[in-house]
Amino acid sequence: MFFYRFPFIYITILLILGVEFQNNFDFEPNSLLVALIVTLIVVLVLEKIKRAKNFQLVGMLLVLTITASFLMSLKQKAIYKNEALNLVRTVQLKVDDIAGKEKLWRKALCSVNFLIEEDKVQNYDEKVLIYFNSEKIIKGDVLIVHTQFSEISNKGNPGEFDAVNYWKSQGIQSMGFVSSDDYELIDHEIPNYFTAALLSLQENFKETLKQHLEGENLAIAQALVLGDKNLLSSEVKSSFSKAGAMHVLAVSGLHVGIVLFLLMYIFSLFPRIISKRGALITALLVIWIYAGVTGFSPSVLRATIMFSILTFGGIIGRKTQALNLLFFSAFLMIVWNPLVIYNIGFQLSYLAMIGIFTLYKPISLLFHFKNKWLRKIWEGTAVGIAAQCLTFPLTLYYFHQFPNYFALTNIGMMVFAGIVLSLGLLLFALNKIWFVGKIVGVLLGLCLSAMLFFIQFIEKLPFSVAKGFVIQAELVLIVYFAILIFYLFQKKKSIYYLVGISTIALFSWIQFNRYQNLEVNELVVFNSKEMVITVKNGNKMICYHDPNERSFKNAQFLVGNYEKIKPAEVEFRSFELGKTFIQLESNEVILTTKKEGVAMNVNGELFIIRKDYKWQELSDEKVIDMPYIHENPKHIQLKNGAFVFKLN
Repeated sequence: MFFYRFPFIYITILLILGVEFQNNFDFEPNSLLVALIVTLIVVLVLEKIKRAKNFQLVGMLLVLTITASFLMSLKQKAIYKNEALNLVRTVQLKVDDIAGKEKLWRKALCSVNFLIEEDKVQNYDEKVLIYFNSEKIIKGDVLIVHTQFSEISNKGNPGEFDAVNYWKSQGIQSMGFVSSDDYELIDHEIPNYFTAALLSLQENFKETLKQHLEGENLAIAQALVLGDKNLLSSEVKSSFSKAGAMHVLAVSGLHVGIVLFLLMYIFSLFPRIISKRGALITALLVIWIYAGVTGFSPSVLRATIMFSILTFGGIIGRKTQALNLLFFSAFLMIVWNPLVIYNIGFQLSYLAMIGIFTLYKPISLLFHFKNKWLRKIWEGTAVGIAAQCLTFPLTLYYFHQFPNYFALTNIGMMVFAGIVLSLGLLLFALNKIWFVGKIVGVLLGLCLSAMLFFIQFIEKLPFSVAKGFVIQAELVLIVYFAILIFYLFQKKKSIYYLVGISTIALFSWIQFNRYQNLEVNELVVFNSKEMVITVKNGNKMICYHDPNERSFKNAQFLVGNYEKIKPAEVEFRSFELGKTFIQLESNEVILTTKKEGVAMNVNGELFIIRKDYKWQELSDEKVIDMPYIHENPKHIQLKNGAFVFKLN
């Protein structure tokens, strides 16, 4: 019965299994096509045999799984048919997307069309990541580029973002840096009318915001309303992350829902001008345009597809199961692009919605308030708790921290996000009316300032964020499997005892690992072009960096990632020529700084960190080479990953 009511739950799960199967075993498309045809023939034969109905069902499940693997293999072949570009190359490429002009190096996604060599031009087809040091380049430009391409790799620093898997999920293997002297513009491809209209609309909206806002308010408005996070500073991102409100800065289903609600409310004020059906169709058209302006992210697509089907069902008078509809939207997205299942936004968005659809009602019924406003507050809190119940394992896995006041943040953000988005859309609509536009702009600025104040207040509360969570992917899968078992068998009383015991055991294990990370004592030399060394002793950490502003910012970034998995109170110091003594309980570290590098005496054990080839005074056995020093097999190579030394 459950299968017939919610068939797309099973279909989507089988598709995901098929994609993951292909991602791990990498079969050829032809082999999978043969397997698919054979399985279909077997299913058709079994259909004629009355006693083989159960085998026929298994066959159909195999068909779905093999189909997903086949689709994934086609995607892999299209993306990874070439080896990663890994040399100095001259190529012709088209700029598919590029960040704004606010940063010195602008990140761009490009399609390489030709490899240009001395005696020939070779057809080529690969997506690459390019950083341009130029303000002139725009989306659609066709360029001749000369650069050193390299395969995207992780630096091996503790707590760092997994760039390899992130870009691999988007079909990108290679990257390069291009200065203003290393490219030549040869053409510009004009996008189709629809794309050009969306880009023009997006630029007009950005200019409207710039007319009325500046600084952090402009950055937050551009992220929250338009989904463009290029202006956000690392400090603002950190504040929102620690408060548990980072999802508000990424346009998602929440934003689409608010836009749809506002439109339907406005249309309801004019029943004589526009009918309910006309209002639904118009609202649907507007949210698709809004999804296009904000970049068609997975969470926005999910919400837009869902609302579209719900709206269509309302027009034709048919009811649709929300959970089945949710998985149907996932089914469509996976069939279109199997790699989307590795997108973090896709994973968190769908898990949050599954949590809301399945857990919101039982959680909301735990308390009942007669007061209307208290009831509204509790209902909003219940939504946040339901979403967190299913997203917290992935949150710990990817981000290694958990916002302890997420429920309080969620209440505030539901109010602020609704007001900011409403005022932003109102500003776009009324900006041409000078006086009205000014008033709306001022109100929007005040609301953004209040929202940032609220976020920073939450961030500064004691124990606002718990850090130090390092859990394995296998443990995450076990947690979700346990949640699934509980959902399927929740009517059996025995399952509650089993879940209770398992939950206590799981949290005990996670907290034990976290405690070990909190108490760890170690010295780390980071893989960085700027020398950065940290000495951690329990909850105290000292970070040494080169004495310049760029090195300090680099150290903050590296230690910020490291401190998520090994939390401590951080003190930043710059290197000084001569000896520096560090005494931390039972550990003694002496740093002797020279122009050529740093000698480290760690509890009597001596290491040399070479910044220059000139330093040749000591034994090669304990030499650590900076990542730009030519590889010596006898030395410790930072380019292979950070050097970590355990202390007493």
